[in-house]
Amino acid sequence: MGGSAALEVRPMPFEEYLALPEGCRAEYVDGAAVMTPPPTYSHQKICQRLTRLLEDASADRLDVVTGVGWEASACARVRVPDVMVLAGPPTGDRVTEPPLVVVEVLSGNRAEDLVRKSTEYLDGGAGQYWIVDPRDEVIDVYARDAGWQIMTHLDLEHPTATVRLAEGVSVELDLRVILANDCTRPSSARACPTSRQGSVTPGSSSRSSWRTRSSMSAMMLRTVAMSCPAGSSTGQSS
Repeated sequence: MGGSAALEVRPMPFEEYLALPEGCRAEYVDGAAVMTPPPTYSHQKICQRLTRLLEDASADRLDVVTGVGWEASACARVRVPDVMVLAGPPTGDRVTEPPLVVVEVLSGNRAEDLVRKSTEYLDGGAGQYWIVDPRDEVIDVYARDAGWQIMTHLDLEHPTATVRLAEGVSVELDLRVILANDCTRPSSARACPTSRQGSVTPGSSSRSSWRTRSSMSAMMLRTVAMSCPAGSSTGQSS
């Protein structure tokens, strides 16, 4: 969920959170509504490009949504990922089944997406977690396997890869298309490289920096036991 300004936290019962106006941008975490400001223009353009790519790849076989709440069944916690890929439409207004893919575009609160949300999404049963980092110009795709395991890493030296979403459904990712604004910067900025189709293993020139980032991501994404706080709502009306 995008937004780079400080988050406003309003403690309230889960039922009160559910009654918030539809246009209110808020997640529900640990007995409080976490309000977020509107996302930036560049953040939303990245989300739009990702959504189009995923919709084109799925050809109506999967459901791609943005700005929709996902309520984990373990406890009353609602997150609003930037993009989700679902096996099919949800039965209600919020997603309760584990998504096939959850995507977050990093903005101001990077630690929340890299550490806390990654653990919640893993515990909630998400199949893949994509982290899009416009600042560092990389995309990391993680798949669940006794924790999050790096599946694909894209950077400007190795910008393309094919990612399997579901049986018979794959998507071609191109970092330069997703971060198009970074590939059209003034001439004083770094130029975008030519395509290296299908390469997901860093070359010698970037191997050291990629290993550093991978080690940091692995450390930040290590599974940490997180349970619902004592006395928190279960999401069921009494």
